[in-house]
Amino acid sequence: MIAQGILGATRRRAAAAPAASFGGMPALFSAGQKGAYYDFTNRTKLAVNADGSGGSPGIGATARWAVDQSPNGNHLRNTVGTVSVVDNGIVTSGSNYGLFNMGGFGDWPRVDPPFELIATLQQEGYGGIDARLLDLGGVSLLQGSRSGKIRAFASGYGSEVAPGLAADFTVHLIFNGPASSIAINGAPPSTDNLAAQPCTQVVVGSDVGGNNAVPVRVKRLFIRSGALNQVDRAGVMTWVSA
Repeated sequence: MIAQGILGATRRRAAAAPAASFGGMPALFSAGQKGAYYDFTNRTKLAVNADGSGGSPGIGATARWAVDQSPNGNHLRNTVGTVSVVDNGIVTSGSNYGLFNMGGFGDWPRVDPPFELIATLQQEGYGGIDARLLDLGGVSLLQGSRSGKIRAFASGYGSEVAPGLAADFTVHLIFNGPASSIAINGAPPSTDNLAAQPCTQVVVGSDVGGNNAVPVRVKRLFIRSGALNQVDRAGVMTWVSA
């Protein structure tokens, strides 16, 4: 009887244990993780000039600066006005870069695999083979060989998935060598045998002066070193797609 009472109390305590909860976006960087996150729908986190000055741009104006809301200060910039502000994000022109952080222009820290990227965006058009939507240096999110389909690239091409054109979708990329994967809108991921490549820069749009680029609207973007647990991953997915 005593043993049964102890067992029953243990079970009651286990059942009463609170479930893990999402601690918010800043908490994801509390242990010094590399990366950044950006909210392009919040115009107070954008600026008219590439040094963060000039105030917040209005709808239809040009943004040349976007604030990294993590503690890492990996802000995005561009001295050329090719990114327009809309009421639900920013739209790149598909030419002359987008917003970026790379060597010599903010000095993005090298982020070695594994790392995760989660973003909500919309393809504004179709540009043919391998148009860049997000470029991370050694790895990219490409618009693939058929209209509206996208795929990851890391020293090879991953599986194509089809979010379509002119509609919001949330993409989740895990870069981790042979276990790299891509998924959209919470669907089961497609896992590919892609070589492990570090994230050495972040470019919203093309990083090659407009070659192989198409206009893309981006709402929110998250990149971080290390693997997220299920609770934190679900929290980020909710945040980027809100």
